[in-house]
Amino acid sequence: MRQVGTLNRTGKAYTGHFNVPLKNHLAHLLDLTTDAMLSHTVVRSGWVNGNNYESANETFGMIQLSPTLFKPLGMFEFSQEYAHEQKIRHKYIAEHQGTLVAVLPIHTRNERDLFQLLSQSSPLFMDPAHQPNWTALTSVWAGHANGKTIFYKVRITVC
Repeated sequence: MRQVGTLNRTGKAYTGHFNVPLKNHLAHLLDLTTDAMLSHTVVRSGWVNGNNYESANETFGMIQLSPTLFKPLGMFEFSQEYAHEQKIRHKYIAEHQGTLVAVLPIHTRNERDLFQLLSQSSPLFMDPAHQPNWTALTSVWAGHANGKTIFYKVRITVC
């Protein structure tokens, strides 16, 4: 964590603090006292008080996946025991997605190697005139997912 006095991107020392609740409280006090100031005095803190907004209660960037979506693809539901015993990576994401291991769009070295192996040996890739059956391939892929080097993948159709 950065400490007060650490140089920021502009090369100047940061002289503030990181206490968000305190910044929100000070912004609130400033809002309350602004009306008492002279009309030509402009007081601004430069801070947007997050307490002035209703919490969205949403998880940005992640959706809870339905078992009806991922079970037919050979994926399993999240298990705290599995995550702990196997020491999976991205446990937070998997837990919020509801899947045994995280569904990630990025590819690890092991995943690229697995794809290369499947593209050369799987019957799903044997017809060069047609695209592979990506749904069937997702099920095969899920059988290799371990939460450490290989993660679940899903096919996304963009309309």
